[in-house]
Formats: sequence, structure tokens, C-alpha cells
Amino acid sequence: MDPARLISISPGKTALVIPDLHVKNGERQRTLDRLRAISKMIVDLKPDYAIVMGDVGEFANVADWLKVFDGAKAWQDALAFREALKLLRSFVDAENARHRRNRHSERVYEPEAWYLLEGNHEERWRRRSETRGGDGQRGTWGHDLLQVIAEDLGFTWIPLGEYLWLHKIGFAHFQKTGTKRQAAALSTMKNRHRSFFAVHEHTYGLLMDWAADGDRLVVGKLGCFKPPEDTDVTAGEWSGITFLADMRDGQCMPHSWTYDQVLERYGEGDYAEELRTSRALDAGMRSAAAAAF
Repeated sequence: MDPARLISISPGKTALVIPDLHVKNGERQRTLDRLRAISKMIVDLKPDYAIVMGDVGEFANVADWLKVFDGAKAWQDALAFREALKLLRSFVDAENARHRRNRHSERVYEPEAWYLLEGNHEERWRRRSETRGGDGQRGTWGHDLLQVIAEDLGFTWIPLGEYLWLHKIGFAHFQKTGTKRQAAALSTMKNRHRSFFAVHEHTYGLLMDWAADGDRLVVGKLGCFKPPEDTDVTAGEWSGITFLADMRDGQCMPHSWTYDQVLERYGEGDYAEELRTSRALDAGMRSAAAAAF
């Protein structure tokens, strides 16, 4: 469905839900382009809420199993986290700056709220005693450093284990269901929470049902937004973005796009150009085949 169509049919509130990104320290610009694409998507769709579902960073250098803590590498993980959040805002901020320079304040757009749910990878920072802070360490260390970074960039921080509720619809980084079977897990989420969305496992599935009072219920696991080379499709991982339209009184209309669909439409880097070139070639071949017959 065309994004503009989603806006036109949405009398309720809207949200763009951004699943696990797992940005790595030192990640290539080719894959970081996915963050800029999300920012352009936000400007295009103009959701009321931008919801980042956690695991923005990989935080490989503060993992529990590392016996030796390297403060310099850990600090680079924190900087990569900050840069990822800045890239998510980049096109929104650039467009607003342009409108203000041109004295078109009526065109300035900002989501009503940017939410960031702490993921288990962000929680790694708080679990390491070495990140508590102390003399001789670089920068302003502390277990709340990532929260401070997020809030300084305009995000509302939701600690791991707490839920975000908007219009009676729940959001969490993960939700324990006691089963790995997708259909059973979604049914359990529905019975516990009514309309509810989670990520963490990088799988994708939606369950739509009706409550006894006639309300429409939607529960979903919304995958991840990792580049193709990091997405394990053989394990059921799915990479994409989900938009929620007409959010009101526990109901909504979800629509999802795959990673390639988002990058082809909004990306600016090499991979996005490859997708667009491939589509153009396919269209040309189909046109030539049709003309031949």
C-alpha cells in the first residue's frame, strides 16, 4: 500500500515502529544508510509517534561473557549508539532547519513523541560494574549513560521490563510467552494484553482477532531492521518496518514493509541504488517481453 494512502485513511493516531537495529561500532556507511532511510520515512509518513523498540546498538564490548573489560572499546559502543540515534533524527532535523531558514515554520514537523524502549543489549551497559564510572575513565561514565544520551536527543526512555502504552496498545522490547511456537506465542500475548507489540526474537507475525465486546485486537512480533547479510532468514528472522494507522481505544491498522522496500524508496546509498537499478532492469525486460508477443 502506498504510504500516503495509509495517512489518508487514518482518523486515529499513527506510529512508526522501529525494531531491533543492532548497530555495530565501526559499521559501514553502506548499512548505516538504513538509519537515514528511516528518518526520511518519518518525514514522509509524519507519524504522531516514533517508537524505537530497543537493541539500537550491538554493545558487543560490554557483553557479560567478556572476562576482560576494554574501556576504550566500550566507550566506542556508546558513541555508536549516540550516532545511531542522531541518524534516526537526521532527516527530520535537516528538513526542519531548512524550513526555518526559509521562514516556513508551518512546514516544521516533529513527532509528538520519540520513544526508546531499552533493549537487552542496552541493558548490557548497566549490568557491567565497570560502566558505573570512576576516576581516570573517559567521558561521563555511569550506568544511566545511555538513558542520558537518548534523553539529550529528545527520546523518552522506557526501561527494560516496563511497557509503553499508547491508546490502550502495548509495546515492549520482549514479552515472555513460555513457547517458541509463533502462533501460540501471539495467542498468549493477545490473552494477556489485548493489542500488543514486541520484538527481540527478530521474527515477524501478526494476529488479528475480535474481543467479546467487538473491539479489534492486534498483536505482533515485528522482526528487526538489520541489513540482509546480518538477517538469518533460515532461523525465521525478518527485517522490515511497521506503521500503525488509526490507533485508538486498543485498536490499530498495521502495515509492514520489508528492508528492501524501505531502502529502495528512501535509501541514498549504494545498496539502495542497486535495488532501484535492479527494479528498472526488471521492468525493462518485462516491457521488452510484452512487446515481443
